[in-house]
Amino acid sequence: MRSFRKIVIVFIYILVSFAGKAQTLPGVCTGDKSSYAVDGLPQSVFLWEVDNDSIEIINYGDTAEINWNVLPGNYKITVREITEYGCEGAPVYAFVNVGSSTVDIGQDIELCEGETFTFDPGTYDNYKWQDGSSTSTYTASASETVWVEVKNQGGCIGWDTAYVIVHNNPDVNLGNDTTLCAGNTLELDAGSYDFYEWSTGESSRWVTAYAGEKQTISVEVTDFNGCIGNDSINILACSSSDLLGEIPNVFTPNGDGNHDTWEIYNIEMFPDLKVEIFDRWGRLIYVSEHGYNNDWDGRSLDGKELPMDTYYYVINFNVEGYEKVIGNVTLIR
Repeated sequence: MRSFRKIVIVFIYILVSFAGKAQTLPGVCTGDKSSYAVDGLPQSVFLWEVDNDSIEIINYGDTAEINWNVLPGNYKITVREITEYGCEGAPVYAFVNVGSSTVDIGQDIELCEGETFTFDPGTYDNYKWQDGSSTSTYTASASETVWVEVKNQGGCIGWDTAYVIVHNNPDVNLGNDTTLCAGNTLELDAGSYDFYEWSTGESSRWVTAYAGEKQTISVEVTDFNGCIGNDSINILACSSSDLLGEIPNVFTPNGDGNHDTWEIYNIEMFPDLKVEIFDRWGRLIYVSEHGYNNDWDGRSLDGKELPMDTYYYVINFNVEGYEKVIGNVTLIR
């Protein structure tokens, strides 16, 4: 927070006497320097006083310069004239209202992404913010320098500034949704931050997900700026079809080097499974007893090329708890 005040032009105000009554002079602002004068006799001495001993007065005879480095309020100026013959005239009085020219919008602000902060300088007659707006408050949501110029009823101008810094929220990524089967685990890493709050109740950087029923695991992290990030991951219940992903339902054994065999994702993980393929009449045309090497090229058991058609497969994992996978694949030449 930095506060400044504009330079105020110095005016000369003339003090006159109205039958012993004090007059009210135009108001000034805290920190202003103003000159005042009286119309006296030549060779007279003039004594200037203000009802506050801390106010600086520079006496130039029938003119005085006063520095209003005081708190806001009403102050009385008194002038006494002593002639060259030692005669003292009736004192002249005047009141000056000193207004405030200070404003405070607070300290520099640090926010997190998505947060806002409203600057409120208080009550004034006019406002001018750095973006050209003239509302009594200003709401910041991005990194920027905020300043305001205010003016009160007496014309006093104040100015203040503050800096706004917006920090990015933590970018947490637990990975894509996945499936865990019996015996498998997955270590989830929330990244390096100051605080962690997992849906599992844990508060460390890492947690371990285990196979079982479908579940959603989420985490909320807080970094050293106090900013918050979160993410979640769905752990799906295991089924036999999940183990092999999306099994291709078409392949083209035409010798062009593309999809010449029926390839199944993750099949090498199950060396004891059995693959059987049948034609539309239920006749067994292909079998792989101990694992499948992604090598069926559209030939029958006796090595003959099979015609274009839709064939049906049964994949047996030969593992307790894993059901058979049944589907169809189209052979195109």
